Amino acid sequence: MIIRRIEIENFRSYYGNENIFEFGDGLTLIIGDNGDGKSTFFEALQWLLDISNTDDVQKSRALDNFSEMRKSKLEVGESANLRVKMVFDHDGRKSVEKLFVITKKGDDYFDVSDIKFKGTEDTADGRLSPDGRRLITRCFDAEMQHFSMFKGESRLDVLDGPKALKMLVDKYSDIKYFDELVDLTSSFESSADKAFRKESKNDEKTRGQATLYDNELTKLSGEILDLRKEIKDLTTAVNTYENMLKDLEQNQDTRDRYNEFIA
Repeated sequence: MIIRRIEIENFRSYYGNENIFEFGDGLTLIIGDNGDGKSTFFEALQWLLDISNTDDVQKSRALDNFSEMRKSKLEVGESANLRVKMVFDHDGRKSVEKLFVITKKGDDYFDVSDIKFKGTEDTADGRLSPDGRRLITRCFDAEMQHFSMFKGESRLDVLDGPKALKMLVDKYSDIKYFDELVDLTSSFESSADKAFRKESKNDEKTRGQATLYDNELTKLSGEILDLRKEIKDLTTAVNTYENMLKDLEQNQDTRDRYNEFIA
């Protein structure tokens, strides 16, 4: 998540609606003297991102965070916003905004509206308006806030504990899927082995059939050669017999003429 813009309206010392902070790429440092609002800026973000309390609890505490200067300038019947909005990039441009409307009803009596927790999300299908709480949970959940939204030097060791490394690995590294991938790989190996053995059997069967067909083909080829030879021999014998018959016929004709001559 990359923060692009923060708007703070009437949150404690941030009086009015012109407290707008634009952020570029890279590291941003907020520097100021004591009392300039550095801590309040951070607390405004914490307030925006706080979804742990119920709406009723947040409503009951809204006046505690409302600008005292703005409260003092409200006339009876007049209203003002207590609002913090954050625009950020997280798989596209998004924003979350927490808003209460404070109305002065009497000298020391103020009415607080129900909370409005709005979100926007730019998608390929256009701009959507999801609930702000769900958007925060999806993009910057409480566990990540614990390791990034803190103030004071006493919290600088927040990443030293063993739970911090486990949380970061579980959240941002695919190593958490290692065992599943091992099981999946074993399953693939088993399936591949079964398929190989099956195909090997099929190949052996195919080779056996091919050998049988080759043997049959060789046998038939031999029989065909034998038949051709037999046909050739028979043809030769027939030709020989025909010649012999012709010779006999000629000899018979000669004998008949001889008998006629001597008679």
